[in-house]
Amino acid sequence: MPQTSSSRAIRAAWIGIRTSKIPTTRSQLLAQRKSAREQRLLVHFLALSPRAQAYLEGLEAKRVNARVHLRKILALAELHGKEAVARALDDGLELQAFSADYIANIPAARRRIGPEPAALQLTRRADLLELELPEPDLSIYDRDEGDNDENTP
Repeated sequence: MPQTSSSRAIRAAWIGIRTSKIPTTRSQLLAQRKSAREQRLLVHFLALSPRAQAYLEGLEAKRVNARVHLRKILALAELHGKEAVARALDDGLELQAFSADYIANIPAARRRIGPEPAALQLTRRADLLELELPEPDLSIYDRDEGDNDENTP
């Protein structure tokens, strides 16, 4: 069956359309996968705390690369625990500190704080031990001025 120029043009156009859709489909698939990753990231972040949405809004308003900070905060949640990071998010929101570095610093600062010191214990005279100490001999300091020792200049 001989091909005419119009059938060749139709076939070439069909092949061109088919090959031009492949990269578009791949890029759409990659965009869809990236979008799914971003959605999972957001879902995991919002599950940290009831105030996470407010923190996210502040983070997006203050930081250009908010997604990077979200990833770091989620990594901190795996490292320090969800409760510690949720508490740090609440403190960061209260202090208007929108950064993963601030969130990392808050649990570290809480770990550095030692136990609260106990109340001061004052002893009563009756509680002291009955120790007898000999009186110190201060006579070595009461030398005459004219009395020169060989060791003194």
